[in-house]
Amino acid sequence: MQKIKFSLLPITLSFLAITSLCAQIRLSEFNYGAASVLPFYATNDATYVILSRERWGRDAGTYDDFGGKRDKGEKHPVITAAREFHEEAILDKTIGLDLQQTQNYIDIKKSKNTHYVIANTTRKGTKNVTYITNFNHYKTQFITNFYNARKRSTSFENREKDRIALVNWDDLQSAITDQKKYNDPICIKALVMNPKTNKFKYEQIKLRPYLVIKLSGFFRDQPYMQGKSSKIRFYTQQTQNQALCDHAHEVYKRAGNAVAQTLFTSKEIGAFDASDYITALMIEQDDLKKKINATSFFHFFKKRALKNKYETGKQIITILQNY
Repeated sequence: MQKIKFSLLPITLSFLAITSLCAQIRLSEFNYGAASVLPFYATNDATYVILSRERWGRDAGTYDDFGGKRDKGEKHPVITAAREFHEEAILDKTIGLDLQQTQNYIDIKKSKNTHYVIANTTRKGTKNVTYITNFNHYKTQFITNFYNARKRSTSFENREKDRIALVNWDDLQSAITDQKKYNDPICIKALVMNPKTNKFKYEQIKLRPYLVIKLSGFFRDQPYMQGKSSKIRFYTQQTQNQALCDHAHEVYKRAGNAVAQTLFTSKEIGAFDASDYITALMIEQDDLKKKINATSFFHFFKKRALKNKYETGKQIITILQNY
């Protein structure tokens, strides 16, 4: 196999025509619910990812990256991803990294180890951030020590994963891109390490469905919106309307009433009152209490646009994107 250079993983760059709004949204403002780390390493022949098997829960027996839900008080996905990676990979015992060192290792502001940060929004609006991180420096030490470290650990967090598997990067990409239907189960050939002998053997493993969902846009080379760093990519499986509403809310949270005044008194759109924007937000919040209805905002202004003989919301969208 042809060697894959770290800086040129086999994903072709692609961009949405509309990128300006997302470029303004910081990763810290992405309302994520979970975060993870997908470690990879390269040999002379190929690139591999390191996956781990879920020990408990409804997805027990499937293979995933290292990650989990956001804890209360965590304000940035790098904090959540580092904590989950440190716990599940037992990094203090396997490679001798404490939590802060783990965070520094994956943080794109502190090191060059992470090549991509994938911020994904599913069809249902669930948001996850995955750090795709070069693990060459520690991979041998980690693989050698994982099972002994797990055996010595007593905390639940350190025992959530019970197997280690190595999957060829190209095989993983092909398996995900070849998936016929959304959420279809995917099985893939992998080198699985036996916990008793510490030897690897080829097996067919089943990927955790959410791993496939959150990496689908990346591996399928789908359009994405660029973050402030070229490493950060925002993917969405939502419709354009849903995605637009989410971004509108992000802008509103930062600018408040000022954005409403800017949007709806512009020359391009005409004199929409700022109160209309606020009213739409209030309707959404009243309808679903804490959960925002992703369609009511768009439809509210779609009707206003049609009433004023504008094309369906296009002027609103344009201004949002350039705000």
